[in-house]
Amino acid sequence: MYRNREEAELLSDDEFERMGRKKKVLIFVIIFTIILGVAVLVYIFIVKKSDNNINVQEVIQDNKADEKAVDETADSEKIMDNGEVTVGEKILPIGRHTVAADNEFICEYSEICMPKMLQAGDYVDIRLSLADGSNYTVVSEKRIMDFNNSGENSFLYLALCEEEIIILESAISDLKLFEGSRLYLAIGKQKEKAKINYPVNKKADRLLRNKEGVNNLSGYNYEVKFDKALEQERLSQVKARGIKEQEWKETAAYWNDKE
Repeated sequence: MYRNREEAELLSDDEFERMGRKKKVLIFVIIFTIILGVAVLVYIFIVKKSDNNINVQEVIQDNKADEKAVDETADSEKIMDNGEVTVGEKILPIGRHTVAADNEFICEYSEICMPKMLQAGDYVDIRLSLADGSNYTVVSEKRIMDFNNSGENSFLYLALCEEEIIILESAISDLKLFEGSRLYLAIGKQKEKAKINYPVNKKADRLLRNKEGVNNLSGYNYEVKFDKALEQERLSQVKARGIKEQEWKETAAYWNDKE
């Protein structure tokens, strides 16, 4: 750095100290720059590797989601084709796309009480209980097609033949006629189908017995005998209701005249 020894000797101690500090600062800057560059390279490498791992996980999850969707679609197609599909011992829901069998109609009802644990695909009996403790099986072993259990706006969808529709409509009539009665579902499928023991009203009995005068009858065999005592109770309820309605009309007319 210096031309000769004489020039170096001429330099003062202060100048030597100043040059030494400059060298130290320069060396420090060079080392810091090298460390900073290495840190940046390491950071870029780590971030890139992390991004690759995230992308791989997303691809795996997307593949799993696609496989699950394909499996669900396949199950849905099996349900549509076979009508009944089981996985192990569990019966899969058949859903609202189920087609009714021959001589059956898809019917909607809002008068039937549904349990909270009800699921599409469950087998149920429809039962009618009266306030005096009487309990009747109205329709047996029907599969739930679809339902909406939301309190007052609840609806239930069943596939019924013409005879079952007539029997169930008679039960709905009794539900409205007898105070304290209840039309509800009993979930379960027994080894032997529960026997129908509900005696329909007189009008429904005529429809079921007169097979030539009713269209769309499927050959369903209704064997319950006509219950004269229950029919007499129905007539009494109708008469009592008529009297109450007449009294209410007369009372309303009286107070209207007063006003």
